[in-house]
Amino acid sequence: MNRAEDLQFIQHERHRQLVWQALETALGQGAVAALVCGSVARGTARPGSDLDLRVYWTQARPFHASWQTGILVEQHGQTLAQAALQLGRANQNLYMWAEARLLHDPEGELSRLQQRALAVLSEYQTPVAEKRALRHWLSTALLKLGLITDELQASFLINTTLWKLAEGLCAANNRPIPPSTLMWELLPTLPSPPHGRQPHEWLRPLLTGEMDTRRETFRQVCDWVVTILADSEVSILET
Repeated sequence: MNRAEDLQFIQHERHRQLVWQALETALGQGAVAALVCGSVARGTARPGSDLDLRVYWTQARPFHASWQTGILVEQHGQTLAQAALQLGRANQNLYMWAEARLLHDPEGELSRLQQRALAVLSEYQTPVAEKRALRHWLSTALLKLGLITDELQASFLINTTLWKLAEGLCAANNRPIPPSTLMWELLPTLPSPPHGRQPHEWLRPLLTGEMDTRRETFRQVCDWVVTILADSEVSILET
């Protein structure tokens, strides 16, 4: 591998150096394949962001994390067979594979797994049971919010329900629920946003608006999600 050419996608020099060093060490110890994922692979990393590496061996190795030059380096050690099995079980792994940048893949195994993940992600449909559960949760939150008159209590309810609302937005768009670190980047890119609005029209007021604005925005977004989930469930049952 030519470091200057093949790692050019990595924005920050410290991350680039750490990837190169980790890869050299792993290959020297017999690793059969390797990739980088997370924000470094997506190109959204900050200079001090964590570095997430997946290294594949003939026999699995334990997860290892260490601080190197002020950066947390996380290294997962699996066999390729374990990676294939995990890909079939966990929806969050679809995002990991979709965003991954392959570092060492002499047999093309990582590339095949990545193509499989991209295909599954493109055809993903949120399970009906998951949609039903989210619709119930959010409908209940709307009912409770309508009964609350205390501003502080209303703020608490909104804050504690925001993650479920984010899950509902993903479900309404037939997207798997991503890891928490990816959700922030995913929400503004959903193909069907609430009421067709741009992120600044719903996400910013939901998070940073005055209490009345947050309350009304939460109600509007939540109501939209509940309606979409109900309509999609009916569509599935009719077909």
